[in-house]
Amino acid sequence: MQRKRRIIIGMLAAGIILSVIVLWIVSPNENISSHGFGKEHFLSAYDARRESLFNATEIMPAVESLPANEGMIYQYKKTPWIFPLWYAETMLLAVTYDDETFADELDEINNNYDDLPETVTISVVPGERGQTTASAYFSIHSYDFRIIETGDAGTPKEFGMIAVSKEKRKIVYLYFYDFDLDRITPPMSTFITRHFNYLW
Repeated sequence: MQRKRRIIIGMLAAGIILSVIVLWIVSPNENISSHGFGKEHFLSAYDARRESLFNATEIMPAVESLPANEGMIYQYKKTPWIFPLWYAETMLLAVTYDDETFADELDEINNNYDDLPETVTISVVPGERGQTTASAYFSIHSYDFRIIETGDAGTPKEFGMIAVSKEKRKIVYLYFYDFDLDRITPPMSTFITRHFNYLW
């Protein structure tokens, strides 16, 4: 009797879990686009996503505020952790400029973010002694990144980044949010590759 009851409870639990997964995958909401599971690439959706995603407006610029440019690439992505009920959300906006505009925008970024801390917290695991920190600056190929604190949660749960490639005349704005995340495992290049589908 006890064994039969455990089997029934196990089957019910498995059914509930499967139902949640199926509903999450097929649900026709704004997080699912024709580009795939938990992704969004249409620039027309950018401003609405920027306004709705926690503190994204602190780092992600409004499209109308940007100067004339040679092209923009937008990406929103959900990255699940083992089970889809827990996931990270990210935004990316890459803007390409001509030489003169790129120089002007780079000067503005340097003026706005010239007093960033040299390190940021990348681990706040309960029970560990102190907090683990890492440099707020790193590079991937021609892109130089700087991590910018946003919102109240702070790194590693929530933060923005700006990546600049002088070689490609590109400025990339990035936003990350996952309130359940307690640790980022270095190197940052691996973290970026996992959460942002972009050819750096």
